[in-house]
Amino acid sequence: MANPARNSVRLSGALIEKKAKRFTPAGIPVIEGLVGHESDVIEAGARRKIQCEVRLKAIGEIAERLDSIAIGTELLLQGFLAPARQTSRQLIFHLTNFELE
Repeated sequence: MANPARNSVRLSGALIEKKAKRFTPAGIPVIEGLVGHESDVIEAGARRKIQCEVRLKAIGEIAERLDSIAIGTELLLQGFLAPARQTSRQLIFHLTNFELE
């Protein structure tokens, strides 16, 4: 069995897009959105400015919580990366938890 800690992501950023809540055929809530991240990191001894947008998906109780968060809110996000669809090479950040930052 794969070790889940090997696919663990923590990211801070502002919620910049949130699609309408939808439901799976089993009635589980799902929200997809976009978070904007900005930071400075040191890479190979040099400072690098990072600015990116990351697609995210929240399912279940996390989706219900995210549904009440306003666009522009700064968040600390936790989760894992997975293909957007089974046959896709594009990744999406699946949230397992978040906090207001």
